[in-house]
Amino acid sequence: MYPFLDSTRHHNTNAFSGNHIPEHIGSFQNLRYLNLSGLDFVGGIPYELGNLSKLEYLDLSGNCFDGTIPSQLGKLTSLKYLDLSDNHYFDGEIPYQLGNLSQLRYLDLEETSLSGTIPYQIGNLSLLRYLDLDQTSLSGAIPFQSGSNFSTSLSILDLSDNMLTSSTFQLFNLHSLDLSENLLEAPIPDEFGKVMNSLEVLFLDSNTLHSEIPAFLGNICTLQELHMDNSGLCGEISTFTQNSSWCNRHVFQILSLPNNRITGVLPDLSIFTSLRFLDLSNNQLTGEIPKSIGLLCELQYLHLDGNYLEGDIIGSHLTNLSKLEDLHFSDNSLSLKFGTTWLPPFQIFNLGLASCNLGSSFPSWLQTQLNGSDAGIDDFECVLLNPENLVKSIDLSSNDLTGEVPKEVGYLRGLVSLNLSRNNLNGEIPPGIGNLNSLDFLDLSRNHLSGKIPSTLSKIDGLGKLDLSNNDLSGKIPWEGHLQTFDASSFEENADLCGEPLNKSCPGDDIMLKPQRPTGDDSVFYEALYMSMGLGFFAGFWGLLGSLLLWQPWRIAYVRFLNRLTDNTFVMIGVNIGKVP
Repeated sequence: MYPFLDSTRHHNTNAFSGNHIPEHIGSFQNLRYLNLSGLDFVGGIPYELGNLSKLEYLDLSGNCFDGTIPSQLGKLTSLKYLDLSDNHYFDGEIPYQLGNLSQLRYLDLEETSLSGTIPYQIGNLSLLRYLDLDQTSLSGAIPFQSGSNFSTSLSILDLSDNMLTSSTFQLFNLHSLDLSENLLEAPIPDEFGKVMNSLEVLFLDSNTLHSEIPAFLGNICTLQELHMDNSGLCGEISTFTQNSSWCNRHVFQILSLPNNRITGVLPDLSIFTSLRFLDLSNNQLTGEIPKSIGLLCELQYLHLDGNYLEGDIIGSHLTNLSKLEDLHFSDNSLSLKFGTTWLPPFQIFNLGLASCNLGSSFPSWLQTQLNGSDAGIDDFECVLLNPENLVKSIDLSSNDLTGEVPKEVGYLRGLVSLNLSRNNLNGEIPPGIGNLNSLDFLDLSRNHLSGKIPSTLSKIDGLGKLDLSNNDLSGKIPWEGHLQTFDASSFEENADLCGEPLNKSCPGDDIMLKPQRPTGDDSVFYEALYMSMGLGFFAGFWGLLGSLLLWQPWRIAYVRFLNRLTDNTFVMIGVNIGKVP
């Protein structure tokens, strides 16, 4: 065990006073463990820390240090762990002297304001296993090449959210590499796949690679996750799936390629027997969804929205997807024929079927599932009582749905977003929607809903978006509670709707009502008030008049006062009359 000075476990902060680390910190010559994280220290890191030659663990994260990282830290040749992250006021470059820390295993500099390039001397750290430079302002090329001293030791490298430009680097036997949110432009070279033969997780999101999906990635037998969201990918997806050996087909779990320009038909992905996350949304895919999608028994997340897919998708094809939690087919040209054989809401958190052809009536599979008539009341109670099995969002907008909104929607107490806009729904808004305490987004606009707005909506304190416009709603808007935070745009284009936000009076608003006798707690208050006023008047009046009548000196004085007042009044009147011309 280390002899240590650890503010998080032993609250041993009395060694320091004030908001700065004192310079005498360098006198603790035998110190091996120093944790001062999250204590709001300000100022610079004292260079005297470099005198702690036996120090093995140094954590200064989560403070408010400014200035540069002192180069003297490069003298801590026994250091194995160094964390300076979450100090947003650091500036300057990474000191190249950190490359002298030959025993270092862990280096974290994320969420700082460091700039400049990554010093190549960092490549001399032959024992380094974890390097995090996320959310700094580093630029230039990535200096690490294959054959560098730590190419066989580094396991996790995070260089995300910087301004790095080179994509021609040759790296090492990493397990996890994050290069997302940089300025990488050139296509990834084939050598990358040959060197990275231990890679399990790869993030290349938000770059501008301008290339096809690198086929050689399918030859990395250890690869489990591939994230290339918004990275400038183009070409047909079949090139990626067919030109690779996919020796990792039984361990591959996540394929995330949304917001690119990928084309072609959706290939058979059933070879990925462990796939649990598939996101190909907002691309340019065409053709039909293959029936083989239903063979992905481990699938939990399926997003194919925002493409040009067409044809029918039958509910029976998805029956085996018993673990599905998040399904989005929105904004395609699909016709969805679910029937009652597939009842998604029991395991689905987010259901997005906007702009799909669901038929002419409200989906029977959803309504049946909500009231629990087919699934059994035990399963239904599980949905209601277990927060881990609650539907979070439903988007059925821009279809041709008719009929009423099922009252059972009010049972989905975990619902955060409900969008049924741009349909042909009629009937009244179910009052039970007011029980959805987690609801943040409610859009029922552009339907034919009628009747009054249920006052229960005012109870949803967290509701951030409400749109009931363009319906046939009537009556007075219940202007109370949280509903008072919405303006006219939430209620407009309802001809018979009235109330304060629309600046439109309701029938009967101008009739004066007779004041009613207070009841309940108010009546007790007013009775006490009236009684105290009567007692006060009685005490004041008789306290004065009684004294005048019963005590002779006061009575005589009072009569004299009245006589003088009368005489003075007549004199003033006579004077004024004499002045009249």
